[in-house]
Amino acid sequence: MNKRRFSISITYGLKDWELIFDLLHDEYFTGIELPAYYLNNPKLPGLIEKSGMEITNVVDLVQTSISRSIIDQSEKVKNDIFEYINTIASRTYDFPFSCFMLDVGFGSLGGKEGAVISRIQFLKQFIHTLYSNNMTMTLPVRIPSTASLSEQGTFMQKIIRETMFNGYKICLNLFPHEVKKKSNPENVFQWYDFDLRTVRIIYEPETGNYLSEKLLEYWLKPLNDIGFEGDIIFCPKTNSFSLLENEIKNLTGFIDKMKL
Repeated sequence: MNKRRFSISITYGLKDWELIFDLLHDEYFTGIELPAYYLNNPKLPGLIEKSGMEITNVVDLVQTSISRSIIDQSEKVKNDIFEYINTIASRTYDFPFSCFMLDVGFGSLGGKEGAVISRIQFLKQFIHTLYSNNMTMTLPVRIPSTASLSEQGTFMQKIIRETMFNGYKICLNLFPHEVKKKSNPENVFQWYDFDLRTVRIIYEPETGNYLSEKLLEYWLKPLNDIGFEGDIIFCPKTNSFSLLENEIKNLTGFIDKMKL
């Protein structure tokens, strides 16, 4: 059996999303990533139970354009967002769910210390809920970024440190087709080693940007070497069921050959 935790994302408005569960074999996949609005779907508990999958990550709790500018929103909007996320994180579900991603815009702040502090203070409001429900909130980091690896890594390490709670972790949003060919994955992962919870591999098969066994091994072997035990989520950006079905088939074959 595969020892890594691989998942597939269906966050991009896929039709017939329920059928994806039938394509995921537990020898290769641990679970599925979903947008928050699926959590209340009455079909979900049965699909989870039948397939044996987990909900390994939840995204799109809040529209990104709003969450990234959270501090600039009115007090009512900020309170509404806080209450909404609190409700999702503290509710008891009929299936495993313990991790969600929230983008509050750290990636665009750089040296804007006041904006950084305000966002950290906003995040700290969730500590009690995260602790009480054994929940993890991940903060996304885009790879590649306009910042250097050292600048980005040092900055996000500081953010995690200043939250002063172990329930905040890093989610790497990796765009492998945008990374320069000479980039060294080890240099990326070394900055987030102990704080890394999730790696999302994002690509666009509809534009011809497919994953290959060689490309996956290039990025996943270093994760294996550092003993990464979090979730690796494949995120093909497509609304086509047939295309996603083909991607899952290809990924299953790659995982089987790599023996990661």
